[in-house]
Amino acid sequence: MRRFLERLQYRAAPLLKGPPLDWPEQKKALVADVSDQVAPFGLHHQSSMDWTEQESNLMGFRKVFRIHDAGSMRPLTVNWGYSIDFVPHVEGTRLRWHRTFASARRDLWYVPSNDMPRAHRAFGKATFEASVPHMISDGLQRARAFWDRQHNLDDLAKLLENAVWQIGQFPGHNKGYVARRSALSWPFVLARIGHQDAESCLAGTLSNLELYDEVHQIVREKFATVAGA
Repeated sequence: MRRFLERLQYRAAPLLKGPPLDWPEQKKALVADVSDQVAPFGLHHQSSMDWTEQESNLMGFRKVFRIHDAGSMRPLTVNWGYSIDFVPHVEGTRLRWHRTFASARRDLWYVPSNDMPRAHRAFGKATFEASVPHMISDGLQRARAFWDRQHNLDDLAKLLENAVWQIGQFPGHNKGYVARRSALSWPFVLARIGHQDAESCLAGTLSNLELYDEVHQIVREKFATVAGA
């Protein structure tokens, strides 16, 4: 019944509009609300509108959940997926691992296609507040169905293979969402499971990244430590 009422409210939201949002206050309330709703999944507020697990599982990855804000004229959307401890990202000439709660960031995540609920900040307070509950409950329902599959590293490798990291490339809809991955996640996961294609996957990834030569070398050195773990 609750979900049914949220859907009705969501459908009526564009008619409501209302006064402009006080976004800082509205965001504070949104963060508190989502924090309560993701707590049963073991997630905690990390920063901004990101939530993650305090500890990774025995395989080295943890759940992540995000309310994505692309600006005042764009809608808020829900993302969910995993952060992977042994996958790094490049910052300048250094690599940063995702091994702690504070450093965790999305390595495999799902973003909505056009048919998923979203909440527009620009249409007024009443419209926004009517849209948010359905957006969150729908996103959490999809996230829970995903996390409940209890993925292992082999599963993760297959999911990453079918995801994309190049900006702007969307391979189509998958039950209402699109899979994305961080640049180095797929080759590093292949390395961790000892897959024979890990080296060639890394080479292909590096050929598409604009990195200094010394950074390429650092990536390869870190890759070797993951492959040998």
